[in-house]
Amino acid sequence: MKQWQFVSATMLSTMVLLASIWLVYSMEGNRGLEQQIQGQAQQLRTVQQLQGASNNLLRAMIQVSTKNENMRALLARHGINVNIQPPAANTEEKK
Repeated sequence: MKQWQFVSATMLSTMVLLASIWLVYSMEGNRGLEQQIQGQAQQLRTVQQLQGASNNLLRAMIQVSTKNENMRALLARHGINVNIQPPAANTEEKK
């Protein structure tokens, strides 16, 4: 093997080694980012579940507040005003 062939092969193998090291390092960084994204996605799913439960709870509290002045006052303290509409009167006249 001539000297220039030896130098070329050595340089090429060194570049391949460096590229391999960089690839492994990049893959480890991607795994960390992937785990972070999965954690955030789980937090979003949890928030969505809690939001559904809190909406159901709020609806139930509003329903109770139609018959309970204390519940209506509690909701009003937290900025939720419940307006109770009187039942619609029968507009048809009796004949």
